Amino acid sequence: MENIGPILVVEPRPVTVDVDSDVTLNCKWSGNPPLTLTWTKKGSNMEKAHMGNPPADGLLAVKEEKEGGQTERGENSPVLSNNNQLYLKSVSQVDAGQYVCKAIVPRIGVGETEVTLTVNGQLLSSFLEFSNNDG
Repeated sequence: MENIGPILVVEPRPVTVDVDSDVTLNCKWSGNPPLTLTWTKKGSNMEKAHMGNPPADGLLAVKEEKEGGQTERGENSPVLSNNNQLYLKSVSQVDAGQYVCKAIVPRIGVGETEVTLTVNGQLLSSFLEFSNNDG
């Protein structure tokens, strides 16, 4: 089978929920050789630090781990999931925002797509900003 870069098979859909709801975001990529999939939340410290100055290898992988294998929340862009679904339990307003589903096919390429999670109860300006984007 020939090498194929990441192809988006299932695009994640924007989700609007109430506080304390459980949310599942779906995103599916295909590629050969087998790809690595990561979900991260946009706007983390690590991502902001690399805006306009991406790392040499073009990847935003989390490399620093604390003792016990846990990455401290907020220090880097933690990988939230490594499969097609990102499950968020009992969301709050801090969970609202852009989530990035990234697929890495070794030696071939990287693909990523973003999806917005809106949690009802956010500031009104966020809703106005969201509703003005429809064209």
